[in-house]
Parts: sequence; C-alpha cells; structure tokens
Amino acid sequence: MDERPKDRWYYSVTIVVVAILCVGPLALPLLILSPKFTKAKKALISILVIAATVWLARASIQVTRDFMQRLDEVKEIYNIK
Repeated sequence: MDERPKDRWYYSVTIVVVAILCVGPLALPLLILSPKFTKAKKALISILVIAATVWLARASIQVTRDFMQRLDEVKEIYNIK
C-alpha cells in the first residue's frame, strides 16, 4: 500500500504557466510551492518574471510621461487650460 499523495491540480505545469502569464509575480508562490519544478527552474523562472515585471513597470512609466508631454503640447496648440 505505497500510496503517494495525489498532486494538486493547481501545481500542474500548465496551471502554473497560465497563472504566471495572467498575474505575473502574484503567481510566484504557486511556482515555488509546486513540486513539478526543480529548484534551478524555480529560481530561473522567478528571476525572469521579476525582471519582466520591472521592465514593464519602467516602460509603463515612460509611456505615461510621454503621453503627459504630448497632452501638454496639445493643450498649448489649442489654448486649453
């Protein structure tokens, strides 16, 4: 009677990947707790997700700054207060 505990459905590779793609760094605890990944893979994926999050945050800030600058230019052109 060598019964292994069944793996939970939310630890499957597919679910973890979909969760990371949908909610980014919020899915890292799910990745870390998943027995389906080796420690090296967990570390690599975590670093990639964090790097992508930082890059996307910086890009969003830059886009917002550019948008605000263009908005100010439009306000000047059309004399909007």
